[in-house]
Amino acid sequence: MLVSGTPPALLSLWYLAACLAGRGDRLEYRHPLVAVRNGNNLVTGGLDIVRGEPAASAVIRGEGWWSRAVLGTAAAALPPIDGAALTGLWAGFQGKAGTIALLPQPARFARIGAAAELAGITPTLAGRLLAWSDAVVEHFRNQPVME
Repeated sequence: MLVSGTPPALLSLWYLAACLAGRGDRLEYRHPLVAVRNGNNLVTGGLDIVRGEPAASAVIRGEGWWSRAVLGTAAAALPPIDGAALTGLWAGFQGKAGTIALLPQPARFARIGAAAELAGITPTLAGRLLAWSDAVVEHFRNQPVME
């Protein structure tokens, strides 16, 4: 269970984007689901966050929208991440994507690698989380969050 004031929906959407979203995809939240839509306006990934956990066990890939993720036809597992670790990464990365991107490559990789090691995830996933942090903040800034 998360102990910070960060909404679980925000962390879930951030985690889903880092795992599934590519350039040009957009993020969407319809309580209690989060989703990634591609350039053709198709949902390519959905994550049920009804339990408030950022690392739900099922991600649904396919077209359309679901009232519950379990109604999807194809499921793929997301790599698990501890809620406290994800919250810690959020606190460390929030608002810093641009600053870290401007660091020289060895320093940038070292910073991302250190964060990944602390959280117990791969540096690749940590880098994707960093890359999506500002987009998720902007997404939630423009709409109300119902938890």
